[in-house]
Amino acid sequence: MRSRIHALTWGRFALRIARAGLAIPLLAGAVPAQQASAQERGRLPLKTVWQIEELLAAKAQRTPAQRKVSSQLLDAAGESIDESRQAKSAALAEERVMVDIRADVSPEVLSRIQALGGTVTNSVPKYRAIRARLPIAAVEKLAALDAVQSIRPADVAFTRDRSARLPTDNRPGTLESVVTRVVDTSEGDVAHRANVARSTHSVDGTGIGIGVISDGVATLADQQATGDVPSRVTVLHEQEGSAISYRCGGTSAGSEGTAMLEIVHDLAPSAELFFATGINGSAQMAQNIEDLCAAGADIIVDDIGYPASSVFQDDVISQAVSAAVADGCYYFSSAGNGGNKNDGTAGVWEGDFAAGSTLTVNGVAVGTAHDFGGGVIRNRIKRNSTSSIYLQWADPEGGSANDYDLFLVDADDNVLDSSTNTQDGTQDPLERIRGSCSDDLEDNRLIIVKTTSAADRYLRLEYAVRGLEITTDGHTFGHSASEDAIGVAAIDVRDAGGSGGVFNGTESVETFSSDGPRRIFFEPDGTPITAGSFISTGGKLLQKPDLAAANCVSTSTPGFSTFCGTSAAAPHAAAIAALMLEAAGGPANVTQSALSSAMTGASLDIEATGVDRDSGAGIVMAPGAVDAVDVALADRNQAPEAQSALADRTILRGGSAVTVSFESAFSEPDDETLTYNAMSSDTDRVTVTRTGSQLTLTPGLPGFAEVTVRAADPSGLSAVQSFSVTVALGSRDYDVDDDNLIDVGNLAQLDAVRYDLNGDGVVDDASDWQSYYSASAFAQSSLTGCPDECSGYELTASLDFDTNNSGAVGPGDTYWNGGEGWVPIGGADSSHRGTLLFLRNPFTATFEGNGHTVRNLLIDTDDIVLVGLFGYATSSIRNLGVIDVDVTGDDLASGLIGFNRGEIRASYVTGRVTGKENVGGLVGINRSDGEIDASYASSHVSGEEDVGGLVGDNRGKITAGYATGRVSGIEGVGGLVGNNQSDGEIDASYATGLVAGQTDVGGLVGKNEGTITDSYWDERTSGHMSGSFGQDKTTVQLQTPTGPSGIYQNWNLDLDGDSVNDWHFGTSSQYPVLAVDTNGAGGATWQEFGYQLREGPTLTALAGTTQVELSWSAVNRNHWSPMPEVSYTLYREDGTTIETLSEGSGGRQYTDSDVTAGATYTYQVAAVVTGGEAAHSARVSVIVSGTIMPPPPPPPPPKTAGGGGFVLGGGGGGWWPPPPPAPPGY
Repeated sequence: MRSRIHALTWGRFALRIARAGLAIPLLAGAVPAQQASAQERGRLPLKTVWQIEELLAAKAQRTPAQRKVSSQLLDAAGESIDESRQAKSAALAEERVMVDIRADVSPEVLSRIQALGGTVTNSVPKYRAIRARLPIAAVEKLAALDAVQSIRPADVAFTRDRSARLPTDNRPGTLESVVTRVVDTSEGDVAHRANVARSTHSVDGTGIGIGVISDGVATLADQQATGDVPSRVTVLHEQEGSAISYRCGGTSAGSEGTAMLEIVHDLAPSAELFFATGINGSAQMAQNIEDLCAAGADIIVDDIGYPASSVFQDDVISQAVSAAVADGCYYFSSAGNGGNKNDGTAGVWEGDFAAGSTLTVNGVAVGTAHDFGGGVIRNRIKRNSTSSIYLQWADPEGGSANDYDLFLVDADDNVLDSSTNTQDGTQDPLERIRGSCSDDLEDNRLIIVKTTSAADRYLRLEYAVRGLEITTDGHTFGHSASEDAIGVAAIDVRDAGGSGGVFNGTESVETFSSDGPRRIFFEPDGTPITAGSFISTGGKLLQKPDLAAANCVSTSTPGFSTFCGTSAAAPHAAAIAALMLEAAGGPANVTQSALSSAMTGASLDIEATGVDRDSGAGIVMAPGAVDAVDVALADRNQAPEAQSALADRTILRGGSAVTVSFESAFSEPDDETLTYNAMSSDTDRVTVTRTGSQLTLTPGLPGFAEVTVRAADPSGLSAVQSFSVTVALGSRDYDVDDDNLIDVGNLAQLDAVRYDLNGDGVVDDASDWQSYYSASAFAQSSLTGCPDECSGYELTASLDFDTNNSGAVGPGDTYWNGGEGWVPIGGADSSHRGTLLFLRNPFTATFEGNGHTVRNLLIDTDDIVLVGLFGYATSSIRNLGVIDVDVTGDDLASGLIGFNRGEIRASYVTGRVTGKENVGGLVGINRSDGEIDASYASSHVSGEEDVGGLVGDNRGKITAGYATGRVSGIEGVGGLVGNNQSDGEIDASYATGLVAGQTDVGGLVGKNEGTITDSYWDERTSGHMSGSFGQDKTTVQLQTPTGPSGIYQNWNLDLDGDSVNDWHFGTSSQYPVLAVDTNGAGGATWQEFGYQLREGPTLTALAGTTQVELSWSAVNRNHWSPMPEVSYTLYREDGTTIETLSEGSGGRQYTDSDVTAGATYTYQVAAVVTGGEAAHSARVSVIVSGTIMPPPPPPPPPKTAGGGGFVLGGGGGGWWPPPPPAPPGY
C-alpha cells in the first residue's frame, strides 16, 4: 500500500511538471534505471528528490507556532501532505498524546494546558520541563504561547535489561509466576568475590544508603516476604513506578527495580535501600536523583535510558548526576545494551558531515545529502526493529540554528517517512523517525540532508542493535556516559573462567553491551567546549564505559529468574562501592574520583590491553577495590546504630500537630555528634519539620505516610528508623471482621474503590480524597480498622444498580450516567490504537465477594475498551456473582473483567455481553498470568472476532469452568473460548451454548494453538456435531456420570483446598455444576453458587401444512427456596435468518404460523434465569408438511471446526437432512 501511494505521489509530481510545460530532466541525483547501482554512491533519483523537496517546501511554510512543534506531531495533526504519512499518523491523531514541553513552568502555561483539555503528568520548574497529555489538535494552540519553547512526543524511557521485556505483540505480555523460594545470592557475589571482601574486611554495607532508579517495584512486597529484599525500602512519594508501555505493544516488567534491589542486597546485605522510578520523563528522573541523594542514598544506581537524550551535551539527567556527586553522592549507571563495533552488533554511526550530492529541482538547491563514506549517501537498514531512528548533531540543546533532516526511503526510491523538525535557533538538534510496528523496514535506506544554510557538524545516527549497514563505535550516551557517572558494561556471569565461578580475566563483554567512547561538545549550559570547532577534532573525548560487572544472574523477582543486561551489571558495581565506603570509614572519606580510581585499579583487564572502549578498565573485583580504601578495623569509624524503636502514630485530619522525640532513637559508638534529617513519604498527608531531636507532624489529607529519620555521623555513615503515621478522618471501623479487607456494603462504596486500586485504604491520588470519603462512601473512616495493612475489599451485602427499584436500570437510577452506565474499575487512562493496547492503572487489590451478587450492571459505551465491572485487574477476585448484566462495549468487553492478569476464583456472570473483539461472558482477555478457576458464565455473548461464552481470548489457565450462553460472532467463536492462544490452557471444562459464526467456529473453542485437556461441548445443544478442539459429546454422555469417572475421571478437583471436589455431578440426567463455599460458612454446595440449571427443557415440534406447534417441558427449579423465576426464549432458523420468536415468557407453548409449506425450520428453546441462558433444549428440525424429522444419527468422525460461511452443526453430518447454516448476526 505504501509503495502504491508513493507511486501516485510521484505521478502527481510528474504531472505537475508536465502541466507546466517542462520536461522531466535528469537533475543532480536523478539517474536512468540502468544506472541504478550508482544511486548508493552520490546520487538520488529524481522521484526521491522531488518528494524531499515537497516535504521541505511544506516545512518552509510553517507558522511560528508550528516551528516549535516536532514534525511528527504536526503530521498527526494533519499538516502532512503525503497520504501514507497521514495514514501512519492516524492512530496518533485519534486521541490525546503524551508530550514533553520545554517552557516556563508558570500558572499561565499550566492553566492553558488544562483549558485545552490536557492534563499535566508532572512539571519541574528548574528544568523548564512539563510532561502532559494533550489532545493532538491542541498542540499547536499551546505552542502559540510565548512561554513555550518546544513541544515534542514524550520520550519514552527504556530499561537496560535483556530478560524481562514482555512480548511486543498486540497486547501486553506475561510475567513468570511468582517465585516463592529465596535466592540467597546473585552468582555475581562469588564472581566478583564480594563474599570474600565482606569476610576479609568485616563489611556488609552497614551505614551506607543505596538508591535504585528503574521502572518500578511491582513485586517488592513479595520479595520482602521471602527475605530477598529487606523489610524496609524507602520509596520516594508517588515514585514507586510501574511497567513501561511501549508504543508497539508490550510492557516492561514493572518490577525491574525490585530485581536490582535484590542484587544490591545480596552483595551489601546491611545497606539501607531506597527507590524511585525513572520512567516519568527526564526532568522527573533528574528530580528523583537529587531527592534520593537528599533522602540518604549515598550511592545511586540506575538502568534507565531516554532515547532522545542529548548525546553531545549533559542533559537534565546528567546535570542532576553532577549535582548529586557535588553533594557527596556516588553515581553508577548501566552503559546500555545498544551493541558494539567489535562484535559487529553496532547500530550507530557517528562522524563529521560530508557533502554528498546536492539536491536540486529545476536548478534550485534544496539541500545536500550526507556522504557516509566512499560516496554512499544512503545507509541501509540491515534488520527490522520497532525502535525509532534518531539523528543528532553538535549543537546545543534548545539552541540549534543548523537545520538537518532525516528521510527513510524504500527500495523503489519512495520517501516512506521523514523527520523535518525546524531548527532556527531555539530548538533541539534532533530528528526522529518512529519505528514501524507492522511494516518491515529491512533494506530501506536512511538519508541525512543538511539544508543550504546549515553549517557542518559532527553527526550521530542511531537505530537498533545490528540495525545499520555502515556503523562506528560510540553507542553509549546520555547520563550513563556523563563525566560524573560510572558507566558499567556487562559480563555474562556464566562465562566466569575461574574456579568456582570466579572471574579471572578471560571473559569478554556481552555482544549487546554498548561501547564508547563518548565525545561531547558543550558544557551543561550550552557553552562550547571548543568554540568554533564542532567536528571530530573538537569537543572532549570521554573514556566510557568505566568498568564492567556481572549480568545474567539469578533473582527471585518474577520475570527476572535470569536477569541479563547492563541493568543487572550496574547494581553489582554499586554494591561493591557500598562495601568500599564502609571500609573507608564513611562516604566523607572517599571522593567519587578516588572511588572510581580504586575500582578501576582493582579491575581485571579484558578485551584490548589497558582501558578499552568496550569494558573500560575491565571487571571490577571487590577484594582489591575494598582493600584500596580500607581503614584498619580498629581505627575505622563505626556507623551510628538504631535503638528504641519509634512508635507508629495516629493523628486527626484538621487536628493539632503532634511532636515526637527521637532523642533516644540512635546511639553513636564513636561518641561523635550526629546530624539528622527526616522525611515524609507523602507530604500531602503528613508534613515533617525537625527542631533538634524533635519532629513536628502536621496532618494533611486522610491516609498513611511513612516518616523516616536518618542520623549521620561526620564521616557520612548513617542509621535509619521509620514509623507510620495515620491521618484519620473519624472513628468508624470499615474492617469489622479484621481480615484486612475493607467492607463494601453499598454502591457508593463500590464506586469509591476506583480511587484506591490497591485497597490499602489510601486514595491513589490525594486529590480524590473527598470522593473516596464522601458521605455515601467511607465518610467516617479511621483507616485503622485493618489489624495489619489493608489489602483489598469484601462485599458485605448484595448490590443492585436498579437503585430506585423500578425493575430495570434507567434515568432515575444513581449510576445511569446519561445512559452509559457504570464506569469500570481499573484501567483508567488506558488507550487503544488500532491493534495496540496500552494498559494503565490496574485494580491490584483483593476483591472478596463472600457469595454476594452485583445485579443489573449496565454499561452501554461501544467506543471504549476494557469493559466489565472491572476494566483491568491483576489481583484476586473471588466468590462473586454478577447477574443480569447488560454490557455493550468496544474491545475487551465482559461481565466481570475486560483484561485479567490475576486470579478469578468461584465467580460467575449471567446476562448479555456485546462487543467487537476479545469478548467473553466472564472475561474479555485472560492474559498469560491470569487464572480462572471454578467459574462459569450463562451469558448471551456476541461480537466480531475472538468471542467466547466464558473468555474471548485466553492466554492463561482455565480450570473447572463452563459456559451455557449463546455465542455469536464472525471469526474465532467458541462456546467456552473464542481464541485459545499458544500459552492458553483449558482443563476440566465444558460448554453447552449454541454457537454461530463464519470462520474458526467451535462448540468449545473457535481457534486453538494452546492446550485443551478433558474438556467437552454438547453437540446436541451447540449445533456442532464435530470439531478438533476439545471433544464433542451428546447431552446424555455429559449427564450420565454421577461422579469423577468415565469422561470425568480427571475431574476430581479440589482447587480451594477444602477437601471437597469443586464439581458436583448430580444424577445421571444432570450436567455437572460447581460446588463452592462462596459465603465462607463451610460445606461447599452447588445451590449457593447462583442458579445453575442442571438440565434443559425438552422441546417437541409438530409440523402441519400451515403452522408448527411447539411445546416444551419446564426445567427443574425446586433446588432453591425461594425458587428462581425462569423464563423461556424460543429461536427459529430458516436458512437465511435466525429469529427470536418469543422471550421473557414463562409459558411453554408456541404456535409458529409464519411458515412456508415445504420449508425446513430448526427450533431451540433456552431457559433463562437472572437474565442468562442457563440451559438449552436440543435443536429440533421439521419440514412444514406434517412430517416430524427423525432424531439425529450418531455423530460422524471429528472434523475441523471452521471454514467458509456460518458454521452451525459441524458443517455436515448431524441432522438429517442437515439444517441450514446460521446466518450472520446470530
